[in-house]
Amino acid sequence: MNSIIAPAIVLTEVICSTIVLLIHQPRRNAFFLRFIVSSIACYLSLFLWLLPAGTVITIVRYFLLYLLVFGGIYSCMKFTVIDTLYWWLAGMIIQHAVYSVTFLAGQLFSRFYFSFPFLFVLNIFTYLGEYFFIERKLRGNYTFKQNFKQTILVTIIILGTTIVLNSLKDVFSNYKDPALTIIVSVYSLICCIFAMMTLMGNFQRNRLENELIIVQQLWQNEQKQFESSNQNLEMLNMYCHDLKHLLTMMKEKNSTDEFIGEVTNALSVFDAMKTTGNHALDVILTEKSLFCKQKNIKLTCMADGKQLDFIQTTDLYSIFGNLLNNAIEATLQVQNPDKRIIALIINRSNGFVRIHIENFFNGKISYVNGFPQTNKNQPAYHGYGLKSIKYMLERYHGNISFEDQNDIFCVNIIIPIPEEI
Repeated sequence: MNSIIAPAIVLTEVICSTIVLLIHQPRRNAFFLRFIVSSIACYLSLFLWLLPAGTVITIVRYFLLYLLVFGGIYSCMKFTVIDTLYWWLAGMIIQHAVYSVTFLAGQLFSRFYFSFPFLFVLNIFTYLGEYFFIERKLRGNYTFKQNFKQTILVTIIILGTTIVLNSLKDVFSNYKDPALTIIVSVYSLICCIFAMMTLMGNFQRNRLENELIIVQQLWQNEQKQFESSNQNLEMLNMYCHDLKHLLTMMKEKNSTDEFIGEVTNALSVFDAMKTTGNHALDVILTEKSLFCKQKNIKLTCMADGKQLDFIQTTDLYSIFGNLLNNAIEATLQVQNPDKRIIALIINRSNGFVRIHIENFFNGKISYVNGFPQTNKNQPAYHGYGLKSIKYMLERYHGNISFEDQNDIFCVNIIIPIPEEI
């Protein structure tokens, strides 16, 4: 039975490292039953080590064991084959790094050679590192948009090479040369680190690509919304113009003052129209002013819209639409009517256009990577508005920052003005 101990430790390390990585990944139905069955299948394969075999057969048995782990991940999680391969490789790399550290420590300090207390402590620290530095950053349902065949192939070759070298090092050294074991262990550890960096880089790249697709979709939707809002505003202007003419005619015919007063009061809503010198900004400010008036929110604006003429119309609509939507959402949560205020300032300063918007808010704001986090029930579907703003500002070499103090949340944007403006 002693021959089973080493592969059993390896299998347990692979399963545990993979479990930590997959804590928040989507699971298939009857997950726990699938997990139990696949785990039993993996551990039953350990009895192959009771059969006599040479070095080549030992390597084949390990690869069979790893293949069963791959099948277990695929059967338990809602992954495609490519997704499964990525997560499987990540778990294998982490386990092999632990394996390399174990052998390296065993050669440098003999008392650590397959010491269970040392293995336990090493694995605990490894899993904590996995959770805080990898899993928390990659949690979420990732579906790879591209088949990174080259990366997968390189990672498999690196991992396969290190596994073979570790399997044969004792044979080559005739179990007497610790120097070879140390060299192979260090080499394996370095390979595992670079392979893991490559995989994590692709995870990050995939996440950014997914976010970019969502931002672009939002931008396209906002383009359509701007066209619709522009048409509605023009139509309201025509109605307002016609009604004013009608009122003039009614005054000339001595209509009742009460009726005229009611119509005039109704028309005062259209005085919410903002005139800043930039048509796109006028459209979004007028639209949001009308909404704020209905919700008893005071929207104040001091804007030199002409300074924004170098920005595309649809980009302006998207930027200010998202800014004002976020401010309105926060202000609606404020109960004090005296604090239901949104202030917007746009001016030019030292070759830059400066955009400042502030509003009162309730509660506490937390930040991740410099961006405020949503308090909505579905945060996975929110937060792309600010990322959309950042994405568009980068096209104009602009910058966005946030601050909150004394229940006031502020957004500051600076954009360099082209010299010809």
